[in-house]
Amino acid sequence: MGEGNRPARIAVLGAGALGTALSMCIARNRYNVKLWVRRQRLCNQILKLRENPEYCPGVKLPRSIHPTKRLEECLDGAGIIFFAVPSFAIRDVARKTAKLLNGGAIVLSTAKGVEYPPFKRMSEVLAAELPYATIAVMSGPNFATELLRGSPSVTVLASEKTRSLNLVRQMVGSDSLAVRISDDVVGVETGGIMKGILTIAIGVAYGMGFGDNTMGLLFGQGFREMSDICRYLGGKMETIGGESGLGDWVASAFSQKSRNRALGQMLGMGLRSQVASKVAKEGVVAEGTKSVAAIHDLANEGKIRVPLTDFVYRILFNNEWPTNSFVQLLEQLKH
Repeated sequence: MGEGNRPARIAVLGAGALGTALSMCIARNRYNVKLWVRRQRLCNQILKLRENPEYCPGVKLPRSIHPTKRLEECLDGAGIIFFAVPSFAIRDVARKTAKLLNGGAIVLSTAKGVEYPPFKRMSEVLAAELPYATIAVMSGPNFATELLRGSPSVTVLASEKTRSLNLVRQMVGSDSLAVRISDDVVGVETGGIMKGILTIAIGVAYGMGFGDNTMGLLFGQGFREMSDICRYLGGKMETIGGESGLGDWVASAFSQKSRNRALGQMLGMGLRSQVASKVAKEGVVAEGTKSVAAIHDLANEGKIRVPLTDFVYRILFNNEWPTNSFVQLLEQLKH
C-alpha cells in the first residue's frame, strides 16, 4: 500500500508490446496505472483510439490506463514503477527518473539484456542510478500477445527484499497469470540473458534445416552453458531450471513470435542483408546480439566452456558462414 491506506500509484515506463500488456494485467485487477509513451504521436493515437495501434492493435485499453508523454506526470507519486523499455535505454530513463522519484519506490526491470561494456545486469544499472529505491526484476515466458489474450502464463518477480513484492504480485497476477517470487535476482536475470543467445542458436539450426535430434543436442549443451554462467555470476541452479530460465528459453526457442529465433533462422538461411535490416528496424533485436558479445567475453574471463555461445558469436561477429561454424561446434561437442 501507499501512504495510509491508499494503494500505491503505479507507473509503467514504455508503451511497447510488453509495457502495454503489463498495463492491461494491472488494469484488469482494478488498479489505475499511468503509461509513459515516449513518442508524442503514439501517445496521441492511444488517447484517441484507446488502443496501441503499433504494438497491440485491436486491443481496447480501459480508462484506468492513463497514457502520457510527460515522464514527470507518469511518475508523480508513483510507488511501484515498471521499466518496460529495452536494455539499451534503461540507464538513460533511470537517470531521468532519479530526479522525479520518491525515495521508497519499488522499481522493477522487465528487460532481458545487458549493458556492455562493462558487463552490467539491468538490476545493477537501476541500483546505480536509483540507490534509494527497492530494485526488482520481472522475467519469464511472457509473450505480450498471450498475456493480453489471457493464456495461462507465469512470471517471476525477484528482489533481495522479497516481502516488497507481495503487493506487486497482487497487482499483476490473475487466474491466468501465476506470479512466483524469488530472492535470486542474479539467477532470474541470467536466465533471461542466456535464453536470448541460446534461442538465436536454435534459430540458426532451424534455418539450416536440422531436425529434432539436433535440437536435443543443442538444448542439452545450452542448458549446461546457462547453468555454468549462472553459477559463475553467483545465481542459484534451481532458478535456471525453473520458469525464468529453462521455461523462458523453451517458450522462445519454439515460438514464431520470438525475434531472437527469427534472427537466428535468417542467419541460418544465409539472409544476412535481411538480418541487418531487421536489427536496424527493431533495435530491441540488438539486445540479443549485445548479450552474445558480453557472455562470450565473460566466459573467456572466467575460463568457462561455452561452445554454443561461441558458435553464435562467430556467425554474428566474425561473419563466419553457419555451415562452417556448425562443423566447428560439433567438433567441440565431441570433446
